[in-house]
Amino acid sequence: MSKVYAVEGSCFVLAPCGVISQTMVDEMCDTDDKRGLVHAGGGHAVIYGPDRSPLAEKLPETEEGLIYATLDLGAIGVAKNAADPAGHYSRPDVVRLLFNNKPSRSVEHFSLPHDALEPDVNAPAER
Repeated sequence: MSKVYAVEGSCFVLAPCGVISQTMVDEMCDTDDKRGLVHAGGGHAVIYGPDRSPLAEKLPETEEGLIYATLDLGAIGVAKNAADPAGHYSRPDVVRLLFNNKPSRSVEHFSLPHDALEPDVNAPAER
């Protein structure tokens, strides 16, 4: 998911992860069901660039440590130009926003043409 965040946000993503030791698993899991859901490890800390490329070597799943990366902030502008959600994707000839500022009721009851053929026994009685 971190790669998706990097691309959608055109940003750098620092994805830290906690590691669970076997001692912790033994302490927390007192049933077979719990032991089936939790296992030692869980790491995989990583740093992604705005183009989803990894900028540092991933840590092994069971290892704690620090990862470092040199960030080129110019990569953000390149990624934003590539995505361009407000540029060539913006099509006022195809999509538009209509805003009705007249007061209205929050809930309105309506029926479809085929509803007239069969009365709705669950509908509230008309007054």
